[in-house]
Amino acid sequence: MDLAHSSKMPIADTGKAFIKCEKLSSLKISSSVKKIGANAFESCALETLTVPANVEEIGDQVFINNKSLLRVDYQAPVLSNYIFSDCTALERITLSGSITEIPGYAFYNNTSLIKIVFPSKI
Repeated sequence: MDLAHSSKMPIADTGKAFIKCEKLSSLKISSSVKKIGANAFESCALETLTVPANVEEIGDQVFINNKSLLRVDYQAPVLSNYIFSDCTALERITLSGSITEIPGYAFYNNTSLIKIVFPSKI
């Protein structure tokens, strides 16, 4: 799914908008997206994910239970509770230098997680 040219498509306040889209394997988030609602991409089939720095607000459990997710490049300045919980295939995540805290259960039950690249501020 390419949200790169969807400046009119509000991702904010769309809690559970794409929940269980089991064929959704890729996602490109536009630079115009500022917020993503809770559980918006829960239980999808995402494999890789880049969250750009322009995302200023992100709801809880946005990417929870994405069992195919392997790698994440997370450039947004904030994380949320349970954001990547139960992403059991997740092996690597790179966090932005602007993140200053990791909220509760952000990586809960990520049994394949091998590497997290933390910013120096945490």
